[in-house]
Amino acid sequence: MNLEEGDDCFMELTFSRRWKHVSVVRTFLQSFLDVNFPDGKQTTPERVAMAVSELMENAVKYASSEGIRLSLTVSGHDPVLTVTIENPAEPEAVKTVEALYNRVMTGEPMATYLQMMMEAATRVEDHSRLGLIRIRCESGCRLRLETEPELVRFTLEL
Repeated sequence: MNLEEGDDCFMELTFSRRWKHVSVVRTFLQSFLDVNFPDGKQTTPERVAMAVSELMENAVKYASSEGIRLSLTVSGHDPVLTVTIENPAEPEAVKTVEALYNRVMTGEPMATYLQMMMEAATRVEDHSRLGLIRIRCESGCRLRLETEPELVRFTLEL
């Protein structure tokens, strides 16, 4: 689909911190992108939906209250796709997310991914902590983090 400037597609969702909502929103988003995705891009609606799903899982995990917000814009100009997910979070959770993001964004993406997979394989807890590095390596999107003392906001851009 080729969009002209001014023909932007936009949506916003606010959802609760329930795990069951992650797959529902992923399915909806992938369907939305199937009919509104820009032509000629280096990624696919499936990869973008995977990245958003990973960010939604983080939002559910670290949210301190209800009201996780997702906004998406597909436009005819750069960036052609912008997805933002934000959630309220306790200050300690904000610090945890910042540390994980900084780790993921350091070094060559695939080397970091392999190192983090080896760590996940030997970790006793049941959280893999691979979502953000998976986005960096597999989505074809740029990932950015912004935080406030009680807010986490991730943005994906294409």
